[in-house]
Parts: sequence; structure tokens; C-alpha cells
Amino acid sequence: MKPIQWLGATVRNVSGLGEVSAFGLGGESGVLVLEAPVGSLAAALGLREGDVIVQIGKARVDSVRDLRMEDPIRIIRNQRQVTLGK
Repeated sequence: MKPIQWLGATVRNVSGLGEVSAFGLGGESGVLVLEAPVGSLAAALGLREGDVIVQIGKARVDSVRDLRMEDPIRIIRNQRQVTLGK
């Protein structure tokens, strides 16, 4: 899948075992942040390049189809789980 724009960030689905391993994921799911420009809503929420979005609110994020605006956003950053927002 091609990258899309979400909250001013460029994102795409996690794909391939290399990314799963590099980010310390349990499987091929989640959304990779490719770019979160300064001044974007994504950056204001705390998202950074290389973060993998795995949950929004109480819902798991498997792909870009699952993205929506809700707190909190749970991500994987440097192979550790981090919660952004409430």
C-alpha cells in the first residue's frame, strides 16, 4: 500500500518481516509513521518518524483503515510501548 496523509503525517502499513523484527512487533500489523512534520497535528500529538501506531483509544490498529482521531494513541517507539495523550 502506498503512503497516505493522516493528521499531517505521512504513514503506511507495516509490511514485511524485516519491519516486524526491526520495530519489535508481534506480527505484521500497525501503521508506520514515515514523516511527522513540525507544525502538523501529528507532531503536536507527539508522533515522530519511525513510530508504529498499534492502538487508538481501545481499538487495535492493524492498518491505515483503522486510523481515527481519538485519545490515547499507543505506539511502539524504539521497541518500547509508549502512550500519547490521555
